[in-house]
Amino acid sequence: CNGKWGNFNDPCTWGHPPAPPLPKIRNHVGKVKLGVKILTYNLEWWKTGGGAAPFVMESSSKKIPYDVMGFQECENPWQLLWQADWQSDYHAIHVAHGRNVQLCIAYRNTTWELLSSGDAWASQDQKYGSRYMMWARLRNTKTKEILFFANHHGPLPLNSGGIPGGPSTASALLGQVTHNSQPGDAIIMAGDFNADG
Repeated sequence: CNGKWGNFNDPCTWGHPPAPPLPKIRNHVGKVKLGVKILTYNLEWWKTGGGAAPFVMESSSKKIPYDVMGFQECENPWQLLWQADWQSDYHAIHVAHGRNVQLCIAYRNTTWELLSSGDAWASQDQKYGSRYMMWARLRNTKTKEILFFANHHGPLPLNSGGIPGGPSTASALLGQVTHNSQPGDAIIMAGDFNADG
């Protein structure tokens, strides 16, 4: 607790423990230009059951299809894909740690192949418990470039970083990225971070 980083005030004044230093993320140096279209969407499944998501997915991708989609509060990604009639074009990965941790990644299988995937604890919510990050390493079938795509649903209350605090949560997220990505991977982290800055 001897300083500040980013635009945060001293986290010690929030009552959080000191955060470890932020891990260094490798620079991406691709061999070719890699254009990627992503969608991140908190479905609030408990309230909507997926609701309008298939319509949003279809209407926002008419000209250019999504490469990867990250969903939070997602109990059934396959239902979304079937409702959008995308079940043959996309594969889905679902992570569930009880009712409060429901994360999904869907990737376009005509463009990407899955190399590996996983998940890890990232923070602790003051009301709903553990918060996780999930990831997928994907290889573009044409260019052979590799994308590391991470999806996270952040802790509440808003802008708090949960029980460990914002700096510790950020360090945990970036630590998982550096631990599970490889040199040369393009990195995208998406999600509902429950933070507005």
